[in-house]
Amino acid sequence: MRALLAWFVAWIVLVAMQMVTGGLLLQGMPAAKAGGFGMFALSDALQVLVLVVLARVMVLSGWRRAMALFAVAWGLQVNDLIEAVYFRLPIPRSLLPALFLDTFIVTLVLCLVVAPMAPAAKSQLTCWPADRSPGSWIRRVIVADLLYLALYLSAGVLVWPFVREFYSALTIPPLPAVIAMQILFRGLVMSGLVAVLVGTLSGSRIRVALYTGLALSVLGGVAPLLAPNAFFPDSVRWAHMVETGTSNFLYGVLAALLFASPPRPVLPAAESIENAPSRQSSPS
Repeated sequence: MRALLAWFVAWIVLVAMQMVTGGLLLQGMPAAKAGGFGMFALSDALQVLVLVVLARVMVLSGWRRAMALFAVAWGLQVNDLIEAVYFRLPIPRSLLPALFLDTFIVTLVLCLVVAPMAPAAKSQLTCWPADRSPGSWIRRVIVADLLYLALYLSAGVLVWPFVREFYSALTIPPLPAVIAMQILFRGLVMSGLVAVLVGTLSGSRIRVALYTGLALSVLGGVAPLLAPNAFFPDSVRWAHMVETGTSNFLYGVLAALLFASPPRPVLPAAESIENAPSRQSSPS
């Protein structure tokens, strides 16, 4: 019941905040086609549902839980917005600062509402990597970065026949520049968000991987594209929703398994981090 109440209150807050900040900050933004409020509401409900689910299985509490949720939710939005700018979608450049500020404010308030209302995690086991040496991190990040690029390109090839006509009218960057963007920025951001989720979610490696895939898929693909917008025709929007929803889910699951170790108890803040590997525990 508490989780349902958290979802409902946060959903109302999100819808209201978007109306207020949109009216104040995004005047001049091209409007989506009429009659799309129901899809906007559904998109918001889906986003809030995923945030509540994540909050319920996070070992963090208080402002730390809010900031972890915010890092994931806003990080995914920024990653998508920057790619939209990079691909030169018809977003008025003068509105970009306001658009980033709008998403920042709305997402921050949403996470501050969800974090204290969602029930606390029942388990205090996390899959934070046991080996946190610089070399281990570098290897994980490089593999995760290349994995993101491979899934991005594969999904792009599959969706291209459905979006070719739309992008043929735009001046998009050449393929080498697109690849560089994915490797040097977007893939690294996604790897960082996976690390945040692996370090804060409780449960087995498989459970953490599935939750990570769900978060990246819904918050970074399905929910944003579920609502109509002024920049994508519906056919292109639906195609991209399937593309990013699927590729982000696969990436989240595989990258989380790459980062995660067998579950261990959360270490008290005062305990020396050097003792972490010696405190092993079987998952409950």
